[in-house]
Amino acid sequence: MAEHLHDDRFDEFMKNSLDQYSESPPDSVWEGIEESFPVGGIPFWGRYWWAAAVVVLLAGAFVYQHTYYRQKLDKLEMQLKIEKERAVASSDSGGAPVNPLTKPSENAGNTDQSLESTIANAPNRSTAHPSEEMLPEKVTGDKRRATEQHNAAPPTDLSGVKNDKAVESPGNLVAERHPLNTTGNEKKSEKAVASPSPVAIEPLDIFLKYGEASINLELPPQQLPSREFWAGPAVGMFSSHRKFSGTSGTHHHGGGPHPHFEAQTTTSGQSVSAGLRVERELTGGISLCSGVFYNESEFSSTHTPSFKLGESMPGMHGFEHDFQYSLYTPSGSATLNLRVEQVDTSVQVSPDENIGLTVGTSQKFRYVSIPLGIAWRTHKGRLGFGLSAGFIGNFLLDSGMSVSNIEVQNPMFQVHHEGNSSFASVNTTAPFYLELEAAALLNVHLRQGLRLEIGPSLRLQLTDASADPQNGSSGYAAGLQSALMYRF
Repeated sequence: MAEHLHDDRFDEFMKNSLDQYSESPPDSVWEGIEESFPVGGIPFWGRYWWAAAVVVLLAGAFVYQHTYYRQKLDKLEMQLKIEKERAVASSDSGGAPVNPLTKPSENAGNTDQSLESTIANAPNRSTAHPSEEMLPEKVTGDKRRATEQHNAAPPTDLSGVKNDKAVESPGNLVAERHPLNTTGNEKKSEKAVASPSPVAIEPLDIFLKYGEASINLELPPQQLPSREFWAGPAVGMFSSHRKFSGTSGTHHHGGGPHPHFEAQTTTSGQSVSAGLRVERELTGGISLCSGVFYNESEFSSTHTPSFKLGESMPGMHGFEHDFQYSLYTPSGSATLNLRVEQVDTSVQVSPDENIGLTVGTSQKFRYVSIPLGIAWRTHKGRLGFGLSAGFIGNFLLDSGMSVSNIEVQNPMFQVHHEGNSSFASVNTTAPFYLELEAAALLNVHLRQGLRLEIGPSLRLQLTDASADPQNGSSGYAAGLQSALMYRF
């Protein structure tokens, strides 16, 4: 079988089969792929990766601060809770700790005595016996009555004190006053207490001073530091104006491109922003503000170049004239190829006759905006007022331009009706520009930890929004912004 493979023209068959699979696809395949690609510039993440890195760093910093200070606050709140529980437990026990020398029944009786009644029943030091100076002011129960009997007893002979030393110890006195002791030793106990001997009083004084007296300290509430973190959605609507100074148009004719006129073009439009706003309270009602916003703007411009009939492109004959005009707008430059025709062909028109065009353009911008500023707030009840100021960095995502209308002001001419005009734009928008913002805020506290903010805002452009060195720009925006902030 192997000998007859070549006879059946097997090699030729394999070669023809493999030739059908070319390494390079036909041109129609590439054309289909190119048509499927969206028209636009380089993606944002490729051109402005550093802007995304700044956003990630800011978000990480705020998350770290929120976690760190929240742990600190939780720790302080736990310490305050423990101190309050200790103070409540001390006040419930009447300020007297448990005496290890007495039985539980006597300790239960002592806990019912309050600190205020003890102070009110304390003896007067002005008439007390000199040995009473060693007694504390806070004495409760039987010890107070024993001390009064001691003060009322007349001086006795000190010679009998030595024989009663064993009875005068604190332990014996406590045992004799116990409620279960009914042997009649209480009288003996009172006799021992009535002795004015310093040797007999000193242990009792020490026992009363360190065993019974206790001060109930009510700790004042601790003022926790205000480091609250607020975050929430925010939206804004603005009316924007931009003014471009420099070369507004370049006219092309037989001798090449020539600047046609110098002018200032004012562009007006609207802007809408939406995003996340975050705040960190510092001290004294002052907060650090930032966030991330998506900003979309749309502007409209009107241009009035003054073409002369003799400045048309060469090569045209009869009553049709072609003009090429480079127009500079906030989003870049646009080249217009325009054909006009004479309305009345029986009239001889001078080459110095002005065509008088009015060209309207529309520009759209999309930005990622990152504000950074300081806010001050004060409130009374549920209403509050605040002021804020800071900077806004605008990072360009995309921009586009289109011609909205073309009109001829000179009645002797009109735009050719056969779709003669063409349009090509070059994007010269700056990838970044900076703004200064100042705002007033009205705060409404809806409930604990939730507030609504609304107020006017003014933005001034600090850097040029156009990358074309021949055209400088300045502008401002005024509008209303609001936010719903939640405290974490």
